[in-house]
Formats: sequence, structure tokens, C-alpha cells
Amino acid sequence: IESIDTSATTTTTTTTTSGAKCLTFEETFDNLVTSSSTIFLTMPAKAAGFSLQEFTKQCVGGAGGGSNPLNEAEKKENIFYAQLTPPKILSSHIFSDETMIDMFQNVPRRSLIVYLHRNENDRFLSAIRQVVIGTCKSPKESPMGVNLERDGSRCTLDEKDVVDKLIKPKPNEIGMGNNQIMTCDFYRAMEDNIPTMVFVHYS
Repeated sequence: IESIDTSATTTTTTTTTSGAKCLTFEETFDNLVTSSSTIFLTMPAKAAGFSLQEFTKQCVGGAGGGSNPLNEAEKKENIFYAQLTPPKILSSHIFSDETMIDMFQNVPRRSLIVYLHRNENDRFLSAIRQVVIGTCKSPKESPMGVNLERDGSRCTLDEKDVVDKLIKPKPNEIGMGNNQIMTCDFYRAMEDNIPTMVFVHYS
């Protein structure tokens, strides 16, 4: 299990007390990429997922498995079984720990899993903003039970409703963070299957 120090300026690889390696982009990470048959770019919601999926489309000349393919059984089946070889690069948001556990157990040999993580407070605030904006843009009078008033381009929401009906239930992007993905089962599956995996901090 590898982790990247994105601020590194040398090609020295160091080992942490846990046994993980801090990699640099100049040499060690490049070697992992070039030696991998398939690279899976994975991330929680609000951690550069859309940008990476656009990057993947340009790199592989197609959708790279479609939008968030690792979360849907039919899309995963098309990637791993309907093709002789999976795309060289595949990117997907991750919605739960089950998706990552399934990857640990079933990805092809010589695959590289890259997991982008983001400070959870920053990610959580970004997700709240997106859900609130989506609620205001909804054509429904009271989307998700939230009372709101629209006046031209201005949208005013009831503060209690935002807390009780949007933030606490954690719908959509709000509930798709590191806490839902990097669970104890996630770490146990990672330890049992020993995937080639790199953690990259998104900032």
C-alpha cells in the first residue's frame, strides 16, 4: 500500500512506521503507472471526480467505462467480462465501502488503484453547497421537504430544514465521503487482498 507525498521534490522513497511508502512523482509513481495494466482512479464525491472522468475520456478515447462505472453491476460486468481487456484508465466516484471491497477482491492482476482523498471537512462543506444549490434549482415547490422562497435569482431556504432534511440525512454527495468508504471492512479487505494501491491527497 503506497501513499504519495505530493510536495516531495526528490526521488527518495521513504517508509513510514506503518510500512507504507511515500512516493514521488518523478520516478517511483511513474514506474507504478507504466507497469500497470489498468489504472483505477477512485474518489469520494467532491474530490475532483468529474475532472478526472473528463481526463479519462480524453486519454482512452471514450468514456472509460461510462459515468461512475464501479458502482453499477451492469457497467462493471461490461468492463471486466464483455471486453478482452479493460480500459487502460478507468475513473469513478465511489459511493460506499462495498464498491472498494469488491475491487480489492476482483481487479485484474497488475492493476493499480489510485484513491484520491480530501480533507473531510472541506469535502463535506462542498457537498452541502452542491446539494443546497441543487435544491434551489429543483422545479419542485418543496424539494426533499425543504421550505424555500424563490424571488428571481434569489433563493431563501429555511435554516432548520437545511439542517434536519439535508445535512443530517446526508443525501447524495453529502453522504458519499471518506467516512462511508474507508471503514473497518475496507481496511480488512485491503489487508486480506493486498492490492497495489496509492493514496493521493486532493487539495
